[in-house]
Amino acid sequence: IVRKDGSTVWAEDASGKTIASGEAGVDDASVIQSVLNYLPDLRTRASSAPPVVILKGSFTTNTKIVVDKVVKFVGENCIINIQSNTGFEVFNGNTSTDDPYPQGVVFEGLTVRGDGTNTAFEFKYCSDWELRYVWVGNVAHSLVLERTWGDSQLVLNCHFGGTPPDGKGLIQINTPENDNTNAVTFVNLIASIYNENAAVLHAEQQVRSTGAQGFNFYKVYQEGDGKFMTGYWEAFGIYGGVLNNKKVSFDFTFCKSGLIQINSSKSFLATEAHSMTLKIKYIAPADTKPAVHIGKGNNNVIQIGQIDRGVGLGSDNSYILIGDADLVLNNIIEGVTFTCCEGKSAIECGSHVYQDNLIVRNCKFKNLNSEGTIPTMYAIYTNGPTVLVEDCIFEQTSNYVLTNDISKLRLKGCKFGEFRSENSGTATFSGDGTTTQFSIAHGLVSTPTKVLVTPMTADAAADFYVTADDTNIYINYLTAPAAGTDNLKFSWYAEV
Repeated sequence: IVRKDGSTVWAEDASGKTIASGEAGVDDASVIQSVLNYLPDLRTRASSAPPVVILKGSFTTNTKIVVDKVVKFVGENCIINIQSNTGFEVFNGNTSTDDPYPQGVVFEGLTVRGDGTNTAFEFKYCSDWELRYVWVGNVAHSLVLERTWGDSQLVLNCHFGGTPPDGKGLIQINTPENDNTNAVTFVNLIASIYNENAAVLHAEQQVRSTGAQGFNFYKVYQEGDGKFMTGYWEAFGIYGGVLNNKKVSFDFTFCKSGLIQINSSKSFLATEAHSMTLKIKYIAPADTKPAVHIGKGNNNVIQIGQIDRGVGLGSDNSYILIGDADLVLNNIIEGVTFTCCEGKSAIECGSHVYQDNLIVRNCKFKNLNSEGTIPTMYAIYTNGPTVLVEDCIFEQTSNYVLTNDISKLRLKGCKFGEFRSENSGTATFSGDGTTTQFSIAHGLVSTPTKVLVTPMTADAAADFYVTADDTNIYINYLTAPAAGTDNLKFSWYAEV
């Protein structure tokens, strides 16, 4: 146990023997370090419980505390004010993945306060560490990781707060000398960040893989100015929580094989994304950047419950933009409701999307450009490639245009106000012996590209050909059919 009594700080073992002592507020760090030096030299988790160091009271550390063996720190009304660049560093100097390395270090029940520029905890070339019930505030980095791994890396019921430098993270994953950082689980994390140019989590590019791997987050809550996640990430999952930041939530340089399943966000931006699944219930952009932007990448599925107007994007920006940087294959936008959006378009297909490799399915477009602030807004804008649009509903179409090039949309099962992309039915006419043309209103959004008319009576089965415009299908007989009552019956099908 390490404790204070007036002007003295001291440590004693389980038998009451004094291990070290010093002047309170001056020698706090050295006394804690003496306890670690006193402990058995365990480098890996033993079959029994690890040694426990109880920190009782408030401490001021002016030098870094180096943890190079198995230990569990437990705080009792413990506040640690760190004045050095790093509070605790778990590292034994060995940067290889061979033994020995620290394994199974635990911090529990600590409150750590910085000076706004330092790091609370740094784990390097170690495994299976845990932070439990730890509160960190007024730091640049709450947690820094460099090549850590294992089956039990856990951050549980913690609150991290601080101001990281631009382009960095409150939780920072650095580029290691070898391999990569992987397999960390966060449960009930509250993160408060106060730099809009930084992030809660930022991962630099790794060595063995492109991104940090195997991170999972359960019930994450963010507040403040910065982004939530930036940099290089692979094989991660975010389940539950609210990212209540002011602008961009995700801004990846590279991401792969991730699942984001949360209640709300501001936006998802990725220079490169592969095999990502976005299941976000609600997005409302807080600046003029898209709600979703994937510059390049394959096999992504965008399933967002609702994209709202937010601040409005202006006439140059679209709410979802895919494939404007490099080759894009097999991306799906599914089940999204666009509500009162105001921008260039709800969905924009970039010029690098491979033909027919962007699918828009089961989406609903409601009240786009409802205030009429955009001179010409499109539901779907394409920069050349063909887009497959299936089973979508376009409502209140008076203030926006379906697309900039109808020939580039392959429409199936869509509805446009009272109009559709495909329709069918039957029609009955009475011949008079002189009329050679009969018309059927097809109810489609534009002139159909495919029409099939089948005669169902003998009088209707004379020689005819079919034409169409944006309103009707025309049955044109070479010779007027016979007179009769309801003697001309047809079945018909048409699609845009």
